[in-house]
Amino acid sequence: MGKPGPDLFVVNEFFVGLVGEARRQGRGVLFRWRRALEAAVWLREHAVPAAPSAYGVWIEDGAAVRFLLHVDHDKPGRLSSTPAPPAAAWLADYRQAPRGVPATAVLVLCPTRQREDELHRDLTADPLPVTVATTTFEQLATAGNGAEAIWRVVGAEPAVLLRLAEIGR
Repeated sequence: MGKPGPDLFVVNEFFVGLVGEARRQGRGVLFRWRRALEAAVWLREHAVPAAPSAYGVWIEDGAAVRFLLHVDHDKPGRLSSTPAPPAAAWLADYRQAPRGVPATAVLVLCPTRQREDELHRDLTADPLPVTVATTTFEQLATAGNGAEAIWRVVGAEPAVLLRLAEIGR
């Protein structure tokens, strides 16, 4: 299986934060989650060629949010001398989903606010067939978990931050 990469640690912390929120507040539950490989295989079964960092289902107040989590990078890989692709390039495969994307939203964790703004500009100009919501690593760390009101939805008012359970409603 190889050594775990940095994405695995980010994804694990994201899910641990959701479980902790559910235990502390009792208002939500992480119903299901899948690692990157399992999520990619599941998506291919639905004819979606994308490769998310993870998949999860968060249930709160009777609403379920099925999400595909992506950890964005604004740097090329360690062995690459080419620049990182545009922020939206990581998500282009969702446009190839002939039967739609089997999720409520694609969540993107961005390394910086500038990278997040770039992603919003690109996806507003060329939208995906699924809701996309973003936050930064800093916002996630400050909030303590991904259930909080830290998510900016592409195409919506940029100053409005939503809770995970509010995305796609």
